Formats: sequence, C-alpha cells, structure tokens
Amino acid sequence: RLGSRSTNQPKGKKRRPSRLGGHAEVSARILLLGLALVVSALSLVHSRYQERRIYSQMERLERLSQQLQSDIENLAVQRAALGVTTRIDGVVRDQLGMVPIRPADTRDFRPEARR
Repeated sequence: RLGSRSTNQPKGKKRRPSRLGGHAEVSARILLLGLALVVSALSLVHSRYQERRIYSQMERLERLSQQLQSDIENLAVQRAALGVTTRIDGVVRDQLGMVPIRPADTRDFRPEARR
C-alpha cells in the first residue's frame, strides 16, 4: 500500500507514545543543558572573583610585611644607638648632673663603738 507507514515493531506490540512528545523531550534537554551552562558560568565568575579578592589581600599583606620588616630594622638601629656608652655618659652628665668618682670625693664611714 502506498501512503501506509510501516514500523519495525513486532506484531501485537503497539508503540507507546511519550508523555512529552518528541519536541518536548528535546526542549527539556536543551533547557537542562542551558541551566547547567548558566550554573557553570556563575561558578566560574564566582571563582574568578574569589581569586582576585585573595590576590589583592595577599598583595596588601606583603606590603604590610615589608613595612614591618623596615620598622624592625629601624628599631634595631635606634636600639644600637641608645646603647652606645658615650651616649649614656652624655645623658648622665647633662641631664642627671652626675660626674665620675674622684678619690678626693671618697669618704669612709665607720660605725661608732657602742658603749
């Protein structure tokens, strides 16, 4: 017969129609793949944002570390300068009015004998 459709299904079994139909199944798959693509793109954007934020924080901490290292070196130099003996002698003489001991300034004190 012309115009009749032949199916490759065995006799007695009827083809079960899909619930969504052929076009609906394809549309659902495309929608699901599109959704997966959007989720993947959002995940990529989020990870790039986190990468930039962490990199910026790392650079800020490196600058802070360099500043602290510089401060440590400056404080070590100041500490060494404060510990120099000639500076200490100058401060003792000028600010405290102290002078080196001379033998003439030495006095002996002896306790009086008890009666």
